Amino acid sequence: MVFGATGMVGQGVVRECIASPEIDHVVLIGRSSANITHAKVHEVLMPDLAEVDAYEPVFDGIDACYFCLGVSSAGQSEADYTRITYDLTLDIARAVAARSPGATFIYVSGAGTNPTGRAMWARVKGRTEQDLLALPLDAYMLRPGFVNPVHGERSGTGWYRLIYRMIAPLYPVLRRLAPGAVTSTVNVGRAMIGLTLHGGPGLELGNQRILESRDINAIDPEAATTPTPRTYAEGMTIGVRLVKAGRMKLAYDATVRSDDGVHVVVEAPFANDVPHDVGPVTFAPGDVFTEHYWTDRWYSVKEVRDPAGALKGWYCDVTRPVVRKAASVYSDDLDLDLWVSGNLATIVRLDEDEFVASGLPQHDPFAATHARAALDTLAALAAERFASVLGERAVS
Repeated sequence: MVFGATGMVGQGVVRECIASPEIDHVVLIGRSSANITHAKVHEVLMPDLAEVDAYEPVFDGIDACYFCLGVSSAGQSEADYTRITYDLTLDIARAVAARSPGATFIYVSGAGTNPTGRAMWARVKGRTEQDLLALPLDAYMLRPGFVNPVHGERSGTGWYRLIYRMIAPLYPVLRRLAPGAVTSTVNVGRAMIGLTLHGGPGLELGNQRILESRDINAIDPEAATTPTPRTYAEGMTIGVRLVKAGRMKLAYDATVRSDDGVHVVVEAPFANDVPHDVGPVTFAPGDVFTEHYWTDRWYSVKEVRDPAGALKGWYCDVTRPVVRKAASVYSDDLDLDLWVSGNLATIVRLDEDEFVASGLPQHDPFAATHARAALDTLAALAAERFASVLGERAVS
């Protein structure tokens, strides 16, 4: 998904998306046509992008959203600039998070962005970045300085075009004197795709989520055409992101125990510092969770042991199929849960009232049907201690 495809950066991003063999479809959303004709490219034209509800369904199941849309702050009040730069961006990002949690969301900000800066535009963009990073998305903020339009891309703003005509001849000098302050439309586009396919850690960026021009340029351009690895390596640390109703519910790190590309098994200590009473069981610091996630099932199963290694039982979440990213998994909670004690004396369904109150049966009956079926499946699996789905990891 690309917003701002008529702008200079957006044009370059779409060009690189078309060139990448790892991208099958590119959907452009905007007020006017980008006039790009290609089998991969489809357009959704909206007279008012602020009416997000009108096109929100197109966010279902997307892998990435590249947000290249922006306006100049010149001549605008802070309120007007905030409405376009902050409100619109966050409304769209929240809709993506609700429809496709875990999707990569890349926001083109700008060099000098600072949430506490003196310049109005820098503060607004800085606040936008902060709130995007809090959403259940695999989000990255790009802060390019001068962007060289390699293939003749043109800004949609007249005075920007004038500035670029004046500065363009100096680009080779700028690149030599201040290589960390300049980049290109090619580098920006390939960096976006590389981050989508391999993530920051996969590109040796650590946990870096905000990238300046030097960081954008440091990303290997071949990453945009290199397939995503199918599995996580045993012993690798990945992030587990538990999502509920488009918001981050819980985030923690876990160690990969096995991964066959569909069934991911990780281990992590209890994520809270204080005990948590969920009704039939209390989880406490020192408890160890061995967590099973699937990309083709509407549930997850978590084996829970106390600090001495004794089995407490299994806590099962009804979720959408897990979303895998380069170094994290996103599990979207659908409220229904099942607790099974280790001795099978207690098997109890949880949060059915929350499921009804969520409104899921009304606004997404497809997901609601799968959720109820998943809970029934988990209840049946409990009788066999989940042996048929956990395999050799099932315990007695």
